[in-house]
Amino acid sequence: MGYSHHSRAIRKKLSLTWFDPRQCWKKKSSGSTKYFKFPNTAKGYQQALTALSRWQESINEPPDPEGKRQRLQAMSDWYTEQGDPRGAAIGKLLKSGADPGSVVENMGLTIAAVNRLGIDLGDTRSVLELIDADLTATEELKNPRIWQERFERPKKNGVSVEQAVEMFVNEKLSLVKAGKRAPATLASIRDRLRIVRQFLPMSVASIDALAVSRVYSKLTETKLSGARQKNIWIMFRTFLNWCFEQELIDVPPRNIKSKRFEFSDDHQDRAKMIFTPKEIRSMLETLPARGRAAVLLATNCGLTPADLAVLRKGEVDLKAGRIIYKRIKTRKQERVPTANYKLWPETIAALKATKSNHPELWFSTEDGNPLRTSKLKADGSMTSIWSVLATQWTRWRGAGLVPNRPLKGLRKTSSTAIENGPYKGWEQLFLGHAPETVAGRHYVVRTGQPIPEFDKALDWLRDQFLLPQ
Repeated sequence: MGYSHHSRAIRKKLSLTWFDPRQCWKKKSSGSTKYFKFPNTAKGYQQALTALSRWQESINEPPDPEGKRQRLQAMSDWYTEQGDPRGAAIGKLLKSGADPGSVVENMGLTIAAVNRLGIDLGDTRSVLELIDADLTATEELKNPRIWQERFERPKKNGVSVEQAVEMFVNEKLSLVKAGKRAPATLASIRDRLRIVRQFLPMSVASIDALAVSRVYSKLTETKLSGARQKNIWIMFRTFLNWCFEQELIDVPPRNIKSKRFEFSDDHQDRAKMIFTPKEIRSMLETLPARGRAAVLLATNCGLTPADLAVLRKGEVDLKAGRIIYKRIKTRKQERVPTANYKLWPETIAALKATKSNHPELWFSTEDGNPLRTSKLKADGSMTSIWSVLATQWTRWRGAGLVPNRPLKGLRKTSSTAIENGPYKGWEQLFLGHAPETVAGRHYVVRTGQPIPEFDKALDWLRDQFLLPQ
């Protein structure tokens, strides 16, 4: 879909018409028709407008019926709207009382023209040098349509960053309402775009390679963890690709996939989340039944609070001492295997003690509700997320029953132990990730089936954490 079709879809009136038979733009004026051989893109349309201005001058049609001052004012307003300092420079020029016509007639905003007019622009002189260096400045100044459309675009066109983010979120909202996405996913999208939006220019069309580099620079300056910075960056890339698909930008910035945009892997932060064997044994002695089950399943099977909330009875086989489970966030990924975990005797006992009366879920509240829920408000404006286990963990931490670390730290504790121990390579299957090793890829064909070597790795984990050293 070309620029003309996109403009028609958002009800934007263009000064030129796209003529499909000749694959060009056309304009009727004074009884004659002129064709402009430029592509059906935003840039091609701007080039056609410039050519139109020249043609109208050649047939003595005034290209600027509203006057040169209004033209320069629109130019100043547009630059200001984008956060470009040239807006202030042009505004100061207009406020100086100089005749803008004389500036336009002298080949645009050149330093020589400013000197002849005797205007003291102070610090804005360097900004005007930027305009002077732009080879298209003269033609743009002579073409009122370009600046009028540029100025109106963020307000009418739906291409301001604010509006584009709203459109993107609304598209995801429709998926949530259709039951294809969880409300919690929508909350995550909103939160990540809220952070990245403050680093972007006002217009989507202004997001170029420099803007991408600026987002990366500002993001890495925040106090957010490296993992969170990376997740926000991935969402930013997804948003830009969506803007390209919607033809809000002609092409994505060339550096959006650059490998030089790296984020720290938080080795120090990861180390802070590791539990000691003594801490794990202490928690198993002091926590109530549900807490013990959460600790054991996180250590034995790498299950997170979100996994525990959706663990189904059909995935647990106490007689065989197995949990056959594929993480909820990777269930649609074919390369990720379904893991078959051998349960420790302590884990089996904890599961027996916490089996709920819910028809499907292994864990539930006393009222029979899931441990974790997320839902939208009626108007879709906000997502409400409630996790019983997370709330309980916070209370246990306040009471001194657990260390000042999140429950998911146990998952990291076990995977790190496997990675650094004699069963290195099985940490990917333990985490429920796509296999990276040759052995892991070989066993993918047996997804969901017991793997003797993986069972040995889990038995070794039990020796490290549950048995006194």
